[in-house]
Amino acid sequence: MIPQKKKPTALEPSSGRKTDMVSDPRESSSLALSPQEIVARLRRALKRVELLPLPEGEEGTALLDALELANQIRDKVRAKAREALLEEPGLIPHWSAHESAPVRELSRDGVAVFERLHETDPALTARLFLQASGLLKLMFALNPGTPRVEVEAEVERLLEGLLKLREPVVRLVRSQPEESQ
Repeated sequence: MIPQKKKPTALEPSSGRKTDMVSDPRESSSLALSPQEIVARLRRALKRVELLPLPEGEEGTALLDALELANQIRDKVRAKAREALLEEPGLIPHWSAHESAPVRELSRDGVAVFERLHETDPALTARLFLQASGLLKLMFALNPGTPRVEVEAEVERLLEGLLKLREPVVRLVRSQPEESQ
């Protein structure tokens, strides 16, 4: 059996050797683009897109379909990067993965929240509830002079079942600003 040669990928030149250069398919010679040149070209393309009209008809459909696929690729690459950077910080220079703290979320059922608070303190009117920019601010206004810790504990008690703990998420963070070009 004759061993078959592996076909080179977009990230490998035809010699099959691994490299950090990417071949430009428009070039017939063996010239390759550096990662920095690829980013620079994408930045230039972004500037050009802002000047072009949105394609209509089949071209518009094809463009939006391609962008949907690009978003899926982006999401998968970012998920892999988050996972890799959590396991090995510094693996990708200037990027890190940070896990957020858990966050309490109030039920989106504003009526249920209002009713629960109004049962406890009839002084709370619908108008005051709607004007409040935040629940803790509202509770401080209704209970002047009460220490913050006590107000927070009271809010937790009053809204039991309406507060949910949102799980932490991992996000990618660029530690140094990108070079502007």
